[in-house]
Amino acid sequence: MEEFLGEVMAADTARAALSGKAWDGVATYILWDRVKQRPVYCGTARSPRRLIGHLDKDDLANRPVGKTHVNPGLRAYCLSQKKGWLGVSFRLYGTEAEAKIVERAVIAQLGIQRYGGILFNQRLTG
Repeated sequence: MEEFLGEVMAADTARAALSGKAWDGVATYILWDRVKQRPVYCGTARSPRRLIGHLDKDDLANRPVGKTHVNPGLRAYCLSQKKGWLGVSFRLYGTEAEAKIVERAVIAQLGIQRYGGILFNQRLTG
């Protein structure tokens, strides 16, 4: 997957990198459990703000839970982790259509938990 989405960055490193990043396009990203070296969620983002919002999942026990109520499996997983567990990898694409194609390919490759896969995504289509 690295060929699609680049290196896995720790949440704090990613936050710093995204803060001043010029953003031209749409990103496909994977949230990783860095401790277990396993992907947990795949999505797309039209702005760095979307990714930065996900980085709060690194320490949900000490932050507001936010919109994680819409994905109870991911929420429970995040709440069970110690700060520092979260990583993210991403790559920018020129169009949303390109980013969605990669997102769907990653989800198809890894599968979602409801169907025996590993991702906490709720839909096969992203």
